Amino acid sequence: MAARLGVPLQDVARWHRVEGPRYVSKLPGRPKGKPQRPAGTLTVRDAMVKFGITAAELRKWREQGLPYRTVGTMILMKETDLKAWIQKR
Repeated sequence: MAARLGVPLQDVARWHRVEGPRYVSKLPGRPKGKPQRPAGTLTVRDAMVKFGITAAELRKWREQGLPYRTVGTMILMKETDLKAWIQKR
């Protein structure tokens, strides 16, 4: 492409990085409403209220291997996994 246009390759690479191709979604914008939480899962806040655990303790447990997943910005953990983790400790 650079040779065909007579433009230095660095300029083509810079253009591609800054102005490059845009892939337009068929569904533009954010989805309507809040992300749905799967049944049987708890957010960090729910776990704190239900089990009397601090957020720092939950963070430490996640680092140690407590299974969790994220949906958007929500951190979710299965209630059964959390109960089993607490019983193990």
